[in-house]
Amino acid sequence: AVLRGEIAQYERQGHHAGRQAKRWLRVRLVPFPPDEQGAVLGYFCFMQDTTRLHASDTSLDLLRTSPGLTVWELDLQTGQLHAEQNWLDEAHRHEPKTFTIPEWMGHVAPADLPALEQAIARISAPDGFVQTVETRFIRVDGSTVTTMNHGMVRERGPDGVATRIFGLTWDITELRQTQTRLQRSESRFRMLAELSSEWFWESDPNDVLIYITRSSRRASESPLATLNLVGHNLNSLYPGQEFSPEWAQLRFLMEEHEEVRDLIVPFRLGPDQALLWWRIDASPMIDHLGLFQGYRGVVRDVTKAHQAEEKLELAAYRDTLTGLANRTLFEKHVEDA
Repeated sequence: AVLRGEIAQYERQGHHAGRQAKRWLRVRLVPFPPDEQGAVLGYFCFMQDTTRLHASDTSLDLLRTSPGLTVWELDLQTGQLHAEQNWLDEAHRHEPKTFTIPEWMGHVAPADLPALEQAIARISAPDGFVQTVETRFIRVDGSTVTTMNHGMVRERGPDGVATRIFGLTWDITELRQTQTRLQRSESRFRMLAELSSEWFWESDPNDVLIYITRSSRRASESPLATLNLVGHNLNSLYPGQEFSPEWAQLRFLMEEHEEVRDLIVPFRLGPDQALLWWRIDASPMIDHLGLFQGYRGVVRDVTKAHQAEEKLELAAYRDTLTGLANRTLFEKHVEDA
């Protein structure tokens, strides 16, 4: 074309000196004026680096085709929304689709429609710029897709009101379904915990209680119902624990981040209060990085059972009239020695 005296333009890839990355160049060749015989003796060459434009096109292509993410544009003048993916029809999900605004809004779950309309009104106002709103859409097959939509103003009219809005939409259906299952599971656990005679608890890495089931505070059969232990360090619950081998064992296990199984420890509500007994089971919580996050465990008030065992032991090893050790206890001591 240049040799015929015509302007030629094309794009090519090239390398910059000292750089390994390829660059896109737009080349424009303009021929010299021909000589008397009409021959072209040379040409001017103009080159423009268009690498960024190609990178931008690649980024947009990635957004247009990414699963779980789509790009859309809302034209408020023509009343149309163009989406790079059609999420309202699962059979044609990855195909571009243009909707009229009434058609698009007709697929919005009725409970979510007011929030979406409010978001559009806010972003369209002269002082509006960006809005984010969660919306559920009902597909043509009756199923529901939950989306998070983020839009920003692209163009405004002379009055400052938005005429075109550009945005992104994320499919968060699976995320919301997972959260719902977790909430149901947690509700089920808390209901069972409320009905249980045991107390479920959690502590942080510093052994401070951060959670106790409500049943532990309202259990009518235990004096522990009068206490609010959240925020207290486990090692400060029993004032005389420094003299207790049971509490010493508990401290050792927790310092080593070991499991606690069927450990019975004494507990006293106050200096003048009766001695109580707890049975503690607990496991350390380790996160995905292998870091200790605290303990999760169960406590049961076993005071009555412990007192009954003491009475049985007293009846077995001591004379009921004198209270002195009987022959059975003497033989046991000899055997232990």
